[in-house]
Amino acid sequence: MLTFDEIKKHFDRLVENGENAKSSATNYTNTIFKTLNDLDGFEDIATCCNTKLVHHIHSTYGHPGTRSSAFLAWLRAINTYDPLRAAVSPATLKSLTEGFETAKLQAKERSIQRQLTEKVERLDDIIAKIEGAYEPLSDEVLLVRMYQEVAMRRDFDDILLIVGEPDASVPRYIDIASGELVIKNYNKTAKRYDALRHTLSPEMLAKVREVSAKRKYLLVLRSDTLFRKMSSVVPGIGSQMLRKSKVSTATEGDKLLDPEIRHELHSKMKHSATTQLSYRRELIQNDL
Repeated sequence: MLTFDEIKKHFDRLVENGENAKSSATNYTNTIFKTLNDLDGFEDIATCCNTKLVHHIHSTYGHPGTRSSAFLAWLRAINTYDPLRAAVSPATLKSLTEGFETAKLQAKERSIQRQLTEKVERLDDIIAKIEGAYEPLSDEVLLVRMYQEVAMRRDFDDILLIVGEPDASVPRYIDIASGELVIKNYNKTAKRYDALRHTLSPEMLAKVREVSAKRKYLLVLRSDTLFRKMSSVVPGIGSQMLRKSKVSTATEGDKLLDPEIRHELHSKMKHSATTQLSYRRELIQNDL
């Protein structure tokens, strides 16, 4: 009889063999576990898949992106783990595949619609609000200022502050002598690009040097905690919003036509040209 532990071990093997990113495997197994838990399906995974799974995903996940991710987790498990594939009926596999393709298309259409209608504040306006609400060297100010420097994903946690170059095992650090920021293993695009290296602006470096006298790492709190706190000042603030704001601010008006500006954004954000432009939104003009 199939068990969840066997499915999880299968994904562990895929990660060990380099066939699956660890973060993706974790997301897949977490999704599968949640589904089985919701449906009381641990005792008979095959029957759960063949009788309840597709309807459950459709009825539970209203957002097409989330629905697409749920379908994908199960399809990845079924298509790579032979015992599970043998237990799932062809009709169920077809329904899962069709559900995934439909949800993926709907998610893409939703994204295009948001791009056409969503508005964001200028990055300098967002930073001004945060700096008006928090101390100059607070985690909150340091975090949004880092997004002004390099608009990454949630990769600013655990950045070591050090003079010179640390041991090779240290994945993220700022050399407070030279001002160089190094992030070796950053989120989704880590395998596609080499380590990110960026020299901080003089203003940012001055802040980092000042806080380095009191701490070993750039931030005391995790970035997700900081974003939750800052949402009372800037509703909806997060890595996605700040990246949209940075791209939209940098490419405002005719700046979008400047290839040098687009190239500089690419070097700071590690996005393809298509992905980069998908973050562009209409800017809200605030009178601060």
